[in-house]
Amino acid sequence: MPGPLPLLLNGSLRTTDSTATIHSPWDGAQVATVAVAGASEIAEACEAAQAIAPTLAAQPAHERSAMLRRLQSLVAREADALTDAIIAEAGKPRQYAAGEVARAQQTLQAAAEAANQMTGEMIPLDWTPAGENTLAFTKRVPVGPILGISPFNFPLNLMLHKIAPAIAAGCPIVHKPASSVAGVALRFAALVHEAGALPGQIQILPMPAAVAGELAATGPFAAISFTGSPAVGWALKDRARHRRITLELGGNAAAIIAPDADLDAALAALTEAAYAYAGQVCISLQRLFIHDSLYDKAKAALIDRIRTLSYGNPADSATVVGPLITNDDVARIQTQIAKAVAKGATVLAGGDRFGQQGLTPTLLEGVDPTLPLSAEEAFGPVLLLERYSDIDDAIARVNASAYGLQAAVYTHDIRTIRNLHALLEVGGVMINLPPSYRVDSMPYGGIKRSGFGREGVKYAIDEFTESRLCVIKG
Repeated sequence: MPGPLPLLLNGSLRTTDSTATIHSPWDGAQVATVAVAGASEIAEACEAAQAIAPTLAAQPAHERSAMLRRLQSLVAREADALTDAIIAEAGKPRQYAAGEVARAQQTLQAAAEAANQMTGEMIPLDWTPAGENTLAFTKRVPVGPILGISPFNFPLNLMLHKIAPAIAAGCPIVHKPASSVAGVALRFAALVHEAGALPGQIQILPMPAAVAGELAATGPFAAISFTGSPAVGWALKDRARHRRITLELGGNAAAIIAPDADLDAALAALTEAAYAYAGQVCISLQRLFIHDSLYDKAKAALIDRIRTLSYGNPADSATVVGPLITNDDVARIQTQIAKAVAKGATVLAGGDRFGQQGLTPTLLEGVDPTLPLSAEEAFGPVLLLERYSDIDDAIARVNASAYGLQAAVYTHDIRTIRNLHALLEVGGVMINLPPSYRVDSMPYGGIKRSGFGREGVKYAIDEFTESRLCVIKG
């Protein structure tokens, strides 16, 4: 295996005295070695970000946009290599890894366009005598250096949901990728270097999680953007104090199938939403509420669909369910399943191990909603069925969750749509789409324990900029 992949620090690709080895979650094979930032590298990165911030704030929009388009072209050129790295390091099945790389290009495209469209507003003041003969307007200005932290499950695209808006906004960014997929991040770092990023503009540094937490508390950052677990995210918010922070955290997404739904279409979409990439997506379907009139038919159809899902080696193009990221996650979910069964739940399909750390797609009914398998984020290939007869009861049971990221409703009744859009306590309601639906330009984020602030390129730019007022007399 070649030497360690270098990190991107202050405009150069560098190796360090400390390295880490990355292993495949499928078979345990060593798939990459990466440089890890130490105290001196992190101090230099912080100084470089501070030093470049005034230059980036003054950079014209067309230069920011051009950088993003260069990165989009380079990601397209290296799409196959990036796809293979995501498969190897994250265990993501090939079809979803390739889809992530395609989405990464779209994220960069959206940011390139948004960089040229940052607008303020004209503000009339002459409604009062004090405002006569004045001109008032605002513009968006960058807040300063950003600290970005991304998780393992979308090692390229979620990183770009921090980096691309930072470039568009004119903010320098220091980014910490998840350790288990740092090789993907450093492959992208090489493309950033090739694209001609200014020293300190974009720095990608694998580092221990504890070090990143300390940076959030004491580093020279005006804003922090974190995607990951609720426990870590809310602790970061406490430590960030006066800094802006965006948190994209967990969920236990629900879907409601109404009596008038197109059942076949709904089940086709929801099966994939529950089990794709072994459920390791924040908006994977976890709880499915089906109306009494459709329940028995839907349950039988779901069991049939699950039995045909392909699981196994993520390198195979047909695989839907690959391995979980760690053996501890397999053990955690199996323990939760056993506790649910002990409390009266029934396993309708799956629940078995495969490979080194895989779990076959699992379907249960009758799970006590207070148990962790229902109340917490499973982050695994598990779907829970629940029957309902009254829509108000279904709404109440969806909202009983401590999370509120996205939910889905399958119906063609406009009254139901308007009612559930108003009453479901989530950041986004998907109608005749699964809760896992996301286009990278749309506002994305949750309420309650699911997060704070919004991503989606334009909305992340808003998080990384602030409105500055100018009033002219005369």
